[in-house]
Amino acid sequence: MGDTLIGTGSVLTFGQIEALWIAEGGSSKWAPTMAGIAEAESGGQTNVLNNTPSTGDYSVGLWQINYFGNLLPGRTASYGSPDALAASPAAQAKAAVDLLGGGAGITNWRNDTVGQPTINAGGPLSYAAILALVTHSGHAVTDAADTTNMSLATLTAWMSKITGQDYTAGGIAPLPPTVVEKWANNNLNSGAGAVNAVTSAVTTTTGLIGDVTNPSYWKTGGEYVLALLLIIAGGILFFKSTATGQKVEGAATSAATAAAVG
Repeated sequence: MGDTLIGTGSVLTFGQIEALWIAEGGSSKWAPTMAGIAEAESGGQTNVLNNTPSTGDYSVGLWQINYFGNLLPGRTASYGSPDALAASPAAQAKAAVDLLGGGAGITNWRNDTVGQPTINAGGPLSYAAILALVTHSGHAVTDAADTTNMSLATLTAWMSKITGQDYTAGGIAPLPPTVVEKWANNNLNSGAGAVNAVTSAVTTTTGLIGDVTNPSYWKTGGEYVLALLLIIAGGILFFKSTATGQKVEGAATSAATAAAVG
C-alpha cells in the first residue's frame, strides 16, 4: 500500500501545472496555490496513486482526488474512474477546479502542507509563500526554469502553446502572475525589487483609477474645494472690513479712476 503509479504518466513543472489549471477553466488567481498543492500532494507526478485505507485514501493524480469508500460512486460519475483520471492530467485539472469551486472547496486539501495555510490565510497564498512551503516539506519543486531565460515574445508564444490560449497579442498583462514574476526576476536585472516596483506602481495606479472613477471621491473632493473657496471668500470679506483693507480698496479704486481718466 502507499504510493504507486497507474499506467504511464509524467512529472509536470510548477509552471506547467499552473498553465494546465488555467487551460482547464481554473482561475489565474488560484493557479499558483493549486500548483503548489499539486507539488505537495504528488510532486507533479500525473499518474500517482495513494492507496492507504488506514488514512482513508484512494487518491489519484496531481491533486490526489480521493475515491475512497463512499466517495467512489459520485466521483466516478463526475470525473471518471480512478484509472481514467490517472491517465488524463486535463481531467485531473477539471476535477480540481470543480472541487475548489470559488475557493470554499480548498478544505478538500485541508491536510496538505499548502492547503491548510491557504485555509488559515482565507485565500490564495503568494508565490514566495507557496514555494517556501513545498520546498520546506521536501517536495521537489520542478520550477518552470525554461521560461526564465526567454524573451517576452518567446514567453507569450510558449504560454499560448501550453494553454491553447493566445497570449501573443496581449503581451505580458494576461499572463499568470507567477509566470511573469519568475520571468521578470530573471530578466529585469534587479530581482524581486523590479517585480515589487512594478507591483507597487500598478497598485498605486489602480488605486488612483479606482478613486477617480468613484463618485464618492468626487463628492468628498468637491466638499473640500467648496470649503476652500468659502475660506478664501471669507478671508477677502474680512480683509475688506478692516481699516487696512479699506485703504487698499480705496487706493485701488483711485488708481483705476485715474487710469480711466488718463
